[in-house]
Order: sequence, then C-alpha cells, then structure tokens
Amino acid sequence: MVWPYTEEHKLARELYEIYLSGDLKPWDEPRQLLEDALERFKTKGKAKRPKPVRGQSERRKRAAQARS
Repeated sequence: MVWPYTEEHKLARELYEIYLSGDLKPWDEPRQLLEDALERFKTKGKAKRPKPVRGQSERRKRAAQARS
C-alpha cells in the first residue's frame, strides 16, 4: 500500500517518535483534540461546509450597487 507523503505524515511520525521516547506529555497528545472534534460532529450532525470565498466579480457588483 502506498500513499502520498505529506507534511502531516512527517509531523505525525515525529510526534510518534517523541511518544516512543516517553517524552510526550499528556497535554501534547492529539487524542484530546481528536476526541473533541468527533464529539462536536456527533452532537451537531454532519459538519457544515465553509462558505466559498466570493469572487472578484461579485465584489465589484456589490460595490457598484452600494454606490448607486
């Protein structure tokens, strides 16, 4: 199995190596962050998608409407 090596993979590996050394503190572990995110998802249902950034042409239209 092959997957793309990303910056996230690199960071996760470094964190895992610190964990193996015994130097990782409980407040440094990502488990709490992940559990909190999952809990928010479970209580609110499907995560909302962020609104798309409005395009340049829409800004011009709104600016023109504001001037008139």
